[in-house]
Amino acid sequence: LEWKITSMTDTFASGTFKATCGGGLTLEGSAEGKLNGLTADLKASGNVSGAGMTCPFSLTGTAVPEGLDKVRITYSGTTCLGPVSGSEVLTKR
Repeated sequence: LEWKITSMTDTFASGTFKATCGGGLTLEGSAEGKLNGLTADLKASGNVSGAGMTCPFSLTGTAVPEGLDKVRITYSGTTCLGPVSGSEVLTKR
């Protein structure tokens, strides 16, 4: 996973990302986040490429801290295969 921050202030950050996943898939796009009190509003969009096809995606979400070492991200959005939604917990190691 590669991140490039292109803009950052005390309450806002944006940039680009590229990830190579199993099965030869590549995920590439842009993302931004804005602090809103203790939570952060997130947006990401881009393309997933592999197996001879490219699939655009667009996601929005909210990040909420769960203690000192965890953040829950709840998201929803669209892909070329239809709508997606879910929740993931990121843990600091």
